[in-house]
Amino acid sequence: MDICFHLPNAFEGSESWSVWAYSYLLCPDGREDRWFGDTPQEAVSKAEDAIDKWCFSSEMDGLDDGMG
Repeated sequence: MDICFHLPNAFEGSESWSVWAYSYLLCPDGREDRWFGDTPQEAVSKAEDAIDKWCFSSEMDGLDDGMG
């Protein structure tokens, strides 16, 4: 898994912060996902919530496989 934190683009006047996550195994919508926020805390919070759900789903799938 690769997680990147992107600062606003000073040249384009963007004020949006973003967090990108790349994971071939966990990302449910392909290989990457992105979250945006007006502050760095907002972008990170959105990413944390989503990635927690990815990991929980993956753990449940493993548990189901182990239970037969």
